[in-house]
Amino acid sequence: MKRYLFVVNELGFIYSHFWELARSIQNAGWEVAVAGVVSSSPKRAVEHDIMCFPIRTVLGISDPFSELRTLIELRRAVRSFRPDLIHAISLKNVLLSSFLTKTEKVPSLLCAITGLGTMFIDDKLAFRLLRPLVLKGMAFGQNHNNSVMAFENRDDQEYFVRKRVVPSQRSFLIPGSGVSPELFTSAEQRYGIPQILCVARMIRSKGILELTAAAAALRVEGVRFDLILVGDVDPSNQTSLTIEELSQMQTHEVLSWLGKRSDIPALLKSASIFCLPSYREGMSRALVEAAAAGLPIVTTDVPGCREVVVDGVNGYLVPPRDSQSLAIALGRLVRSRELRIRMGYASRERFLERFTTAHALRAFQNCYTALGVPLDIKIAAKAQPE
Repeated sequence: MKRYLFVVNELGFIYSHFWELARSIQNAGWEVAVAGVVSSSPKRAVEHDIMCFPIRTVLGISDPFSELRTLIELRRAVRSFRPDLIHAISLKNVLLSSFLTKTEKVPSLLCAITGLGTMFIDDKLAFRLLRPLVLKGMAFGQNHNNSVMAFENRDDQEYFVRKRVVPSQRSFLIPGSGVSPELFTSAEQRYGIPQILCVARMIRSKGILELTAAAAALRVEGVRFDLILVGDVDPSNQTSLTIEELSQMQTHEVLSWLGKRSDIPALLKSASIFCLPSYREGMSRALVEAAAAGLPIVTTDVPGCREVVVDGVNGYLVPPRDSQSLAIALGRLVRSRELRIRMGYASRERFLERFTTAHALRAFQNCYTALGVPLDIKIAAKAQPE
């Protein structure tokens, strides 16, 4: 039996993003395992015969000793499982897995770039110095023919090809991880006060502060709406908002912060508008789910966001870090139920044309074919976890 190893930051990422793919790989006759932080319960994975290898790691690039420990633990997982293919997800996991693919003689490597992260968004001196080293390390891992690199947007793909990290013929576009159409039903544009919903980690690079500033400006104009934020704070991220900051915003009736929630389909169904003014994404699953729910969307004209929204068709694209433009776009939708209905319908159509699970699985199949891997995947029956 062939063996497939996912290398992720955290086990829960498999549940939320790659469960359909993992189950489809199993249905094709492969054994599947996951290496990453096990902060989510492994029960679901174990019940479906997916092995879990705990890896102690932190997001982003940390101190050398922590990175060495992560590399050693990942090497232990690779030596124990002996995968025929490693599927590494996120920049750091790609970097580490590229090295181990060579030293441990793993037959094939699929590198998934799900976004460039804080290191490439933030202009701090330390990040500027680290970027060339990270790119060189990734290029070292790509200088053989048993690896391909998958990108969620064309901007990231062109950047890595231009920097000679990966040859263009071994780079592929994938439409995110895919979303099942059956999970979401179109939102009901009820009469009454519209509800603006934002689902994201509560970090500054998601544009949370610009969103609250835009909301404040609209309230000064007398525009009535509710602003709902959903998502957890992230202490491991330097740009995370604190619980105290979010609580203070609630105290001043700027917004309602619900924290981390598991009932996203229900929240989307109750919303009127979805907004994510992020500085940059790989392919925002939050935006794809909002489109699947038939919501009009306001987001930024940046990689990973503009793929989901066509400006003026299923929502509006605004410049990043620009609360004034954000307020204008949100104001148009808040004031017009008819516009919300029209753009929401266009969102659902765009989702069905580009971002379903079937689209994602076909894209991954192209990667396996390029690697010469004998893996023929299909959509797994009842693949989405309950």
